[in-house]
Amino acid sequence: MKHVVILGLLAAAATLPLQAGTVYVPYATDEMVGSAHYRTEVAVTNPGDSPARVQMLFVSADGVRLPGRTATVPAHGTSIVPGIAPAGAHGRVEVSGPAALVVSARLNAYGQDGLLLSSAVEPLVSAENLVPAGQPIHLQGLANSADAVTRWGALTIDEQGSCSFAAFSSDGAELGATSRAAATALSRDFAEPLQALRAGALAEARLEVTCDAPAFAYAAVLSNDGSRTTFVAPSTSLQADLTPIVDAIRAGGVGGDGGENSGGKGSGSPSSPVGGTPPASPGETPLGVPVALDNNGSFKIDGDFFFPVDGDSYRQYVLNLLPNVKYHRVTVDFDLFINRWQTSIFQAVAGLRRTGKTLFWGMLIRVDKQKTLIDAGHDKLYKGIAKWQQKSNYHVQVVYDTAARKVTLQVLDGNGNVFQTITGKTTNNDLRLTKAVYVDLGLRGIADHAYFPPSTWKYSNLKVVAIP
Repeated sequence: MKHVVILGLLAAAATLPLQAGTVYVPYATDEMVGSAHYRTEVAVTNPGDSPARVQMLFVSADGVRLPGRTATVPAHGTSIVPGIAPAGAHGRVEVSGPAALVVSARLNAYGQDGLLLSSAVEPLVSAENLVPAGQPIHLQGLANSADAVTRWGALTIDEQGSCSFAAFSSDGAELGATSRAAATALSRDFAEPLQALRAGALAEARLEVTCDAPAFAYAAVLSNDGSRTTFVAPSTSLQADLTPIVDAIRAGGVGGDGGENSGGKGSGSPSSPVGGTPPASPGETPLGVPVALDNNGSFKIDGDFFFPVDGDSYRQYVLNLLPNVKYHRVTVDFDLFINRWQTSIFQAVAGLRRTGKTLFWGMLIRVDKQKTLIDAGHDKLYKGIAKWQQKSNYHVQVVYDTAARKVTLQVLDGNGNVFQTITGKTTNNDLRLTKAVYVDLGLRGIADHAYFPPSTWKYSNLKVVAIP
């Protein structure tokens, strides 16, 4: 396995205009690994009413800053920017522009025929997910494999401070470590902390990174044939305790939604406040356990986690929102594989709602009319024409922006191209924890003989970001 450490700038450029923001794509590449061509692509969505300019600057693993690129994103549109890294290179990308722009990044593997083989969503480095100085960062699930390479790295604020690295096997044995190294010393100067991973078969190894400045660490596992691409982000400790909010919700009672949900009809309360169907047998752990990203209620679930089938076709996740805080935006991202249709009419996909009768949005696909629908509640239904395909992968993002009073659906196809964008006005702008707020996936069962759950589909890589 090969590894790389990237330590770099996380401060916004002083020349940026007022209300501008900068986030980082921690790992950007354009390289061959075996027979697979790995390439990072960045998607920038502009929910505003006027075109907006975005700047992207590639910084190589050796600290070389290449000339920046500028793109104009149309109003309510999305621009996909491939080819950010030069051929054969890898590094990071600084993405800067107006603060209202929405950014995501994907690490894609392509075959020699140009077809997409696999893909992984990258978390962006921002003020929301920096780890405080002195707090260990844990990267779990690393493995030694003859058919894959692992890239790993850490970024610190403004190239200040220094970091130490240590690796451990699943039984706690230390595999290697480095002494502290200055943040200005790049990968060629670091001793290899994972030398023991190069010999013998290892699974569930862990890398521990500690920096004396705010930092972010990651790992990317790239298979030689492109069949699997994995991006490993920092793990979450149990200090991010959900108990207080769960207790508060239970005390208030978790009931139904009065008939307003992602499928439009008749969903009851979940069996657990944090979602999911309980284990089918003793000792079985359900998929889809959320991992907190910050203290604002954001969370993620990496990998494949929900496989709807008849009788188990619904998941519900509580947003751990701060009490008495009015939120400005909630973004829901997930990958979706549509296996086969269950009906020629309405398929329920996802939704965001509050206990009672407050629907923020619900997403449906009407198969016979080739329509996508966003139900914003209060009889507001926004529609778009799109020919969704069976046996196909999609990436779905829904942005609920109470400041702009807009709800925006943006869908990418399996090749990372924009498949559909729908925008409408929000009807419920009081996004607070007056009662429990949920993300719903699927539907419990057939409702009104018209709304069907997404049985045989697959949900992956859920990320929910809540911004006060």
